[in-house]
Amino acid sequence: MAYGDTATRQKESWSPGDIKSYTLAASQAVVKGDIIVVKPDGYAYKAYAAAGGATLDVFVGIAMENITTIAAEVTTLLKVRTEGEAEFIIAGSSIANVGNIAYHESGATGNAQTVTVTAPAHPIRIGHISESISATLCRVKFRGSTWDAA
Repeated sequence: MAYGDTATRQKESWSPGDIKSYTLAASQAVVKGDIIVVKPDGYAYKAYAAAGGATLDVFVGIAMENITTIAAEVTTLLKVRTEGEAEFIIAGSSIANVGNIAYHESGATGNAQTVTVTAPAHPIRIGHISESISATLCRVKFRGSTWDAA
């Protein structure tokens, strides 16, 4: 079962890992399970809002909660799982993908829960594919950077 930005994950598949809070950028709406990056301004963004990944964007983990859009407010803390395993949408998944590096799929406009094994121009590396579940779903073992940006 695939999950998009408008749906909360029905089935969670996390392994033990650390949870850390990051200050969310203004006007960001986040869905549990979104790929989260910290940009050079020190704020957390969902990955698609990072315009496919800028050179200095740093993957920090996966959102652990839903947060609705908060215009012009930059004091909201977002809980992020920095290490573990999670299911992601992927095009053309197969057992041959197991072990490959998983990158955020920057071509999936509006979707911060999609990965690819093909590195984009500005890759946001998420982790490694640990299991191919179906042609459109895989598990990724991830580990985000855990530095304090704010």
